[in-house]
Amino acid sequence: MLFFFHIPKTAGQSFRKSAIEYFGEEHCFLLYGEDSKTTTKSINEIYYKQKHTTQQEKYDLINKLIEKENIKFYSSHASSTFLPSFDVHNAAVFIRDPLERIVSHYNYAMHKGHFKETFEAFIEDPMYQNMQSSLLYNIDINKIGFIGLTEEYTTSLKLFNKTFHTSFTEYKKNKMPFFRKKTKKKKLDTLLIEKIKILNKKDFELYEKARVIFNERLLKLM
Repeated sequence: MLFFFHIPKTAGQSFRKSAIEYFGEEHCFLLYGEDSKTTTKSINEIYYKQKHTTQQEKYDLINKLIEKENIKFYSSHASSTFLPSFDVHNAAVFIRDPLERIVSHYNYAMHKGHFKETFEAFIEDPMYQNMQSSLLYNIDINKIGFIGLTEEYTTSLKLFNKTFHTSFTEYKKNKMPFFRKKTKKKKLDTLLIEKIKILNKKDFELYEKARVIFNERLLKLM
């Protein structure tokens, strides 16, 4: 089974769509919030509705369901490392330039009404800092089966297919529509960029490591 670490605003929706098309919806488990249209109904019942069950018990139940229903693809914004069947060699993730990702996440949050303050307030909120490294906490990224770069999505998908002997089709989903007050990376001043780098030091370090791994694997397999 493929475990997808879906970091927000890294082209994860496009990749997820490709996976669902390839494996079939009946062979995919998605965990994306209580009663979400995206969350698989059977997982929703286990993870969100069983109020007196511990977190690990929920993952154990989900794991049993995965085996029973022959699930091929598991995707979530939450870490899949808690699943008993988790195998880092069968895990996949897309890493994005932290500055690009933060700007994109802010625009998305504003557009959806999830955040209503300034960009400066957004980067100061710990909830939105180091989101990439937080999801991959305590994982040796060298062991992750596939690491893609959002900025090189087409090439990354080819590398993924080569790595796992699949034939995922490329989709470009969830691109932000134009709106008047959209924040842009090129308009950020130097001091603000430096502040973002300080507040997201772990993500910038992760991105540099991911770029090295990506390029090494690309040379080896392609």
